Amino acid sequence: MLRRALLALLPALPALAQRPWPTRPMRLVVPFPPGGLADQLARPLAARLTAVLGQPMVVENRPGAGGNIGADAVAKAAPDGYSWLLGSIGPLAANQFLFASMPFDTATAFAPVSLLVNTPKVIVVNRDRPWRSLAEMLAAARAAPGAVRAGSAGNGSSLHIALALLNRAARVARRLRSSRAFRRKSPPPCATPRSAGGWRNRAGSSAAARPSPLPVSSRRRR
Repeated sequence: MLRRALLALLPALPALAQRPWPTRPMRLVVPFPPGGLADQLARPLAARLTAVLGQPMVVENRPGAGGNIGADAVAKAAPDGYSWLLGSIGPLAANQFLFASMPFDTATAFAPVSLLVNTPKVIVVNRDRPWRSLAEMLAAARAAPGAVRAGSAGNGSSLHIALALLNRAARVARRLRSSRAFRRKSPPPCATPRSAGGWRNRAGSSAAARPSPLPVSSRRRR
């Protein structure tokens, strides 16, 4: 999958090939904490780009504000092709509808380079819960409105949006309560407290991929 993404990505690189590029290290900004799935996608991508382009591609984690902090760093970077963003649904689409103001214009700040991955969503529960199917869990949520909690990466994340859509489709009266479960700074531990009994259930991405992260760069390139 990574090889196919690179094959699609390289022809779409900026027209900087007309002059020597790159001549110095580049950075791939990940607007989420180290250890998360976006970070795990970024590191092999950066390693391969380093080998292909002949200059180091340094992964820079800049989490915060639903991905806006890292995205803003790239949006305001010099338009020289040396700052890349591993984008996601939050900073590239959803956040503009969730934040009162945005530090950048989502529609114009970035130029897409390549689709990297698509991901399915999964729901996991503590094995001590009596539910053995999604239908059983939803039935429990309808029977006790507001009692079933589901962890997500926070407002605007793909998991939060998926839970909202699930609530609507399943007609759960008071919703599966979406709690920001990634209090330990990165997505992978979200499942851990559920297996230990601390949380009831989790909506999550599969290990194979995540919803459409896009390597993008500042649109204002020379």
